[in-house]
Amino acid sequence: MGRIESSVVAVIRRLIGALFSLLSLLVFVGLLLALLWSASLMGLVDTGGVDSPVVDDVVEPPDWFIDSPFVWEVPAESEGSEPPEVDSDLPPAEGDPGTTSAGDVSSEEVEAEIHEQINEIRADHGLSQLEHDDEIAVVARTHSQDMNERDYFSHTNPEGESPADRFGDLYPSECRAVGENLAYIQTGFGSGGSAEEIADRIVQGWMDSEGHRENVLREGWDSEGIGVYMADGRVDATQNFCTTT
Repeated sequence: MGRIESSVVAVIRRLIGALFSLLSLLVFVGLLLALLWSASLMGLVDTGGVDSPVVDDVVEPPDWFIDSPFVWEVPAESEGSEPPEVDSDLPPAEGDPGTTSAGDVSSEEVEAEIHEQINEIRADHGLSQLEHDDEIAVVARTHSQDMNERDYFSHTNPEGESPADRFGDLYPSECRAVGENLAYIQTGFGSGGSAEEIADRIVQGWMDSEGHRENVLREGWDSEGIGVYMADGRVDATQNFCTTT
C-alpha cells in the first residue's frame, strides 16, 4: 500500500506541476497579446499580417487644399487697364532679375511693403504670420519679369507651365501645397506714388477680388515669396504661397 500511495502522490504532483506550467504559459501568452495590442494602438506594430500593403511616403496636400484651386485667373483691377496679348516669340525669362526700379521706387521696397501689408491683414483676421522665403520670391520675381517682357498676364505661361511647375523641386518636396496671386498695374511713376502707395493698390486689388482674397486669408499657408518687376511704366507682381506642413 505504501508504494501505491507514493505512486499516486507522485502522479498528483506531476499533474499539479503540469497545471501550473500550463497556467504560466497561458499567462505569458496573454501578456504577450496584450503588449502587441497596446503596441498596435500606438502605431508601433503592424498587426495586419504579411498581406498588409506597404504605403510609400507620398506627399498629399491638406484637406482644405484638395477642394480648392490653387490659382485664380481673376486679375487685380487697377484703373481699368487690360492685360496685353501674349508675345510668345520671345524666349522665357530665366533666373532672378534682381531689383528693378523706376524713378525713386524700387521693386525691393514694393515687395517688402506688400509682404508687410499681407501679414497685417492676416493678423487682423486672427491668422498666422507668413514667413518670407527668398527662394520662393525668386520664383515669383522671375514670373513677373516673364509676364512683363513677353506682354502677357496669366498663371500659365506661353509654354503651358503652371505655378506648380515653376516651383520646380520645391513642390512637393518642400511645399506640400502652393498658391499664386497676380497683379498688373500701370503707372507713370513720376506721379505713381511711393512704394507704399503702389503696394496699397496691388494689395487692395487682391482684397477686392474674391479668389485672391481667399488665397490671402487661407489658414494653411506658412510662407510666401513676393516678386515685383518694374519696366516701361508697368508693374507686375506675383505672390506665391507655400505650406510645408
